[in-house]
Amino acid sequence: MNWNKNKEIILTILIAIITILSWLSFYDYKNKNFKIKLGLDLRSGSHLTLRLKPVIDPSTKKLREINYQVVKQTIEILERRINPHGTMELIMQPEGLDRIIIEIPEMTNLKEVEDLISQTAHLEFKEQFYNPATKQLDYRTVLDGTALSSADVGFDSANNPVVSFTLNKEGAKEFAKITERNVGKPLAIFFDEKLID
Repeated sequence: MNWNKNKEIILTILIAIITILSWLSFYDYKNKNFKIKLGLDLRSGSHLTLRLKPVIDPSTKKLREINYQVVKQTIEILERRINPHGTMELIMQPEGLDRIIIEIPEMTNLKEVEDLISQTAHLEFKEQFYNPATKQLDYRTVLDGTALSSADVGFDSANNPVVSFTLNKEGAKEFAKITERNVGKPLAIFFDEKLID
């Protein structure tokens, strides 16, 4: 038998084994499909670029410029809206100083995506109360975002993120009443109907 011919056969068998093992390493036996992540070009989806615009801060009446912190905060809010359960393979990243790129696989209805993105944020302060009908603790809204005149993200002395806010006159009076009757009790903060604190 010719050594060159044997070498070709052995090489062909090795390549076939390596190819099969490579494909098997990408196979998800639990879900019975391949683990290869396809991009938007192969499995469809939506690609959007958002441009953030500076706005007038209602408390200072000054133009609030777009900076890294504003972009980062916007990405976090949008991610919670578009991917509330964390199950999508969403790509959201800053581009430049004032733009955000969003890629949403398998979501091709741009109107639905635009509606999610352009939705006004909804902030609520809720107190806990015992609901005799369900025999559980429940929440009731006692103040909402209309009572705020401004809100900012900052950091405490341990460098943990904190939200500082300023209430308008009516909101401050109501907040004083709420905190007075809830001394020693938690006051829940909901953002877009999700508990954040």
